[in-house]
Amino acid sequence: MAASSPRRPQDIARENLRLGRLLEEAEARQTQAGRLSEALPSYLRSLVTFVRLEQDTLVVTVPDGTVAARLRMEQSQILERLRAAGGDFQWCYRFLIRIRPQAGQRRTPRRKPKPISKENAGLLLQEARQTEDQGLSRVLENLARLAR
Repeated sequence: MAASSPRRPQDIARENLRLGRLLEEAEARQTQAGRLSEALPSYLRSLVTFVRLEQDTLVVTVPDGTVAARLRMEQSQILERLRAAGGDFQWCYRFLIRIRPQAGQRRTPRRKPKPISKENAGLLLQEARQTEDQGLSRVLENLARLAR
């Protein structure tokens, strides 16, 4: 039995109508994502991910709120460029921005509290003993423990 060559997705899609439609839709989305990428400013290209285009709304995801704010500020210029290019974005008039943090991305580590001098720690303990408020007293004692 001779080994047959691997079949290409396009060949399989011709046989299966549903798969063919899915491949066409995937190609269309990839084209739309490319057009969006071209319309974005260079500093936003790697941060904005195309999700879908529904009626007059372009749905995208961004990793955090700062990128979302930048995108909102540039929104009108980006949409103008997309409409000028024509095609699927001709009737697109607004963004729907979703924030989706990326899994591997970590925030900056918390800084350790700066230690205070022993003299200041003594003053904090003295104030903690003199205050009537239990919560404030406890907080002042905790701050006093940060002494060098």
